[in-house]
Amino acid sequence: MDNIVIRDAKEKDVDIVFEQGKNVSGFEVDPETISFWPIQLLRQSIGKEDVVFLVIEKEGSIIGFIIVNLNYSLSKGEIEDIFIIEPERNKGYGTMLLKKAIEVTKNRGILYKIEYVNALTNTAGGFFQKNGFTEGNEFTWFSLALTDIFKKASTENPS
Repeated sequence: MDNIVIRDAKEKDVDIVFEQGKNVSGFEVDPETISFWPIQLLRQSIGKEDVVFLVIEKEGSIIGFIIVNLNYSLSKGEIEDIFIIEPERNKGYGTMLLKKAIEVTKNRGILYKIEYVNALTNTAGGFFQKNGFTEGNEFTWFSLALTDIFKKASTENPS
């Protein structure tokens, strides 16, 4: 594919990734928690051994990203987010990004499995099945934010 580069995310990429991910309803897991990672946590994940954070560039512009959390004790990776901007979808870029993330995950010693948990608002199921993932059981998600950085800003006016 033309001028496509997949690489580790860098500090300079965080603002772009945050802007791309912050309004994606498919990343939302409950009504009280923000739908995407706080920007300070994205910055902290750059260059970490337990996070695969890749961006995909087309002609020098970031068109998407993937974030995989690695759990070395259980030898598994969990895809936290994968995203390709709207005009570049259905062109194979998501598959390229996913395959690279799986390769990096294996190279870092994760051998048991890599998984993606699909929230009900997310429509990525067909994409993952096309890429060899099997569909699991339905589940109920429980979430407890341990800090206020994950809470949505209140839209109510104080009385």
